[in-house]
Amino acid sequence: MIVALDPGAGECGAKAPPRALAARAASGSAWLIAARIGTRGIDLATLMVLARLLTPADFGVVAVAMMLVQIVEAVFELPVAQVLVRAPAALGAGEGGHLSRSMLDTAFTLSLLRGLTLAALLAGVAWPFAHVYHDGRLLGLICFLALAPALRGVASPRLALYARVLDFRRDCAADVAGKICSFGMAVSLARLTHSYWGIAAGTVTSPVIATAVSYILAPHRPRLTLLYWRQFAGYLGWSSASQVLSAVNWQAGRFLLSGFVPRAGLGLFSLASDLSGIPEQAIVKPVGRPLMAAFVQVVHEAERLERAYLRSVASLVTAGTPLMLTIALLAAPAIRLALGERWLGAAPLVTCVALGNIAPLFTAPFGPLAMALGRTDRLFRRNVIECGIRLPPLVLGAWGWGARGVAWATALAAVAVSLNIMALVGRMIGVSAGRQLRAAWRAMAAGGLCAAVLVALCPITAGQTGLGLLVSLALCTGGGWAAYLAGLLIAWHLSGRPDGMETLLIKTLRAFVATGRRRLAASL
Repeated sequence: MIVALDPGAGECGAKAPPRALAARAASGSAWLIAARIGTRGIDLATLMVLARLLTPADFGVVAVAMMLVQIVEAVFELPVAQVLVRAPAALGAGEGGHLSRSMLDTAFTLSLLRGLTLAALLAGVAWPFAHVYHDGRLLGLICFLALAPALRGVASPRLALYARVLDFRRDCAADVAGKICSFGMAVSLARLTHSYWGIAAGTVTSPVIATAVSYILAPHRPRLTLLYWRQFAGYLGWSSASQVLSAVNWQAGRFLLSGFVPRAGLGLFSLASDLSGIPEQAIVKPVGRPLMAAFVQVVHEAERLERAYLRSVASLVTAGTPLMLTIALLAAPAIRLALGERWLGAAPLVTCVALGNIAPLFTAPFGPLAMALGRTDRLFRRNVIECGIRLPPLVLGAWGWGARGVAWATALAAVAVSLNIMALVGRMIGVSAGRQLRAAWRAMAAGGLCAAVLVALCPITAGQTGLGLLVSLALCTGGGWAAYLAGLLIAWHLSGRPDGMETLLIKTLRAFVATGRRRLAASL
């Protein structure tokens, strides 16, 4: 388990039994991770099919349009859901600590106004943006894609009532339903038209369905009101500025490449970024809310906060490292199998970016820590540091070496940014960068063994096609992960068997074996 929460407030604002709340928090984390893995799996399946039907240039033109949409969306970011989840009874909550209808309606109204403003702004800048890029296709594409963030923001505000008690099942169900329908729409339209509009249709379908399902699972008939708008305005400032910089950092590579390489090259880089980012999206992002709740419970106890932070670092690095290494070192045969020969140009880009993505695992808990401490200014500082470190090498890489230069610059900048964030954490809670690195030494040692086995086995995929390639890839992956698990358990044993991911793994295996024995005995 990645996070272990201490007791806190219960559903009605009172203290809940520690074990009951911890179990609820664990269940909430499990649902979020499972749903994110499921939606990333659907995204991967969609990508595999679309890559067979469309060209890198099709992906490139959508990447240019999405670059603008995502930056503008970040500029108008309003943390409505976070405000509703954290709102105390004194701020618009009804009897027993439940949020009042007016508070929920204010959230809906603000989200609606934000969506309309965002869509109108994107429609207004679509023509000059298309003119700058000398591509008339971008005009209609941007206007259509603007529907996605506008609709995503008006999901049922009543979902927050369940999130306040760490029940995320409805959020998960809505997301999965949206992704399933998105897959059907994107693939169907791509097969009919062989056009980039299949990608765009899938992008918009997902929030449409997810929003509709949210009102089925958490019924609410919204009314327009701004009664509690001040409570939401109080959460702007550093948080919004941080979101803007984060979006700029995220899209900087694609933005620079769009001016130096053809659309096909941009499409290859966009696909490489999406593939190498799957582990982070599936594992790191979902634990943000439970992790923040964990830190909140011990925020006034320095020693426990240090232990909680270091344990979260170790857990995330342990969970993410084998996935990153597998994606990086088996990129070429995996792309050949899943996407086809014409996408092999993305393989070295995937390798660079995925290897670079290991370093940010060490600093993934920083955001939840800053939120728990109420230091959103530190999030802004982090993004300023990242922007200052990333942009110069990205500009040089794009200008000198195109997509490959941006990939290497991205990887090197990720390491430099992570070291700077470790120093920032040290100033916040007194945990040195050295202690943060040592917290995950077992995962790093096991990762080295895993990498060696993957590199040694990868040649067996050469010359293979179809089923043979699939089997050889499975053997490579299985061998690498077996080596990682063995190395992890050996390092854990040598270090005195401390509490951590290995402890949970051993308990899970024992429970699985015991269950199997009971079922076998019952069948006999």
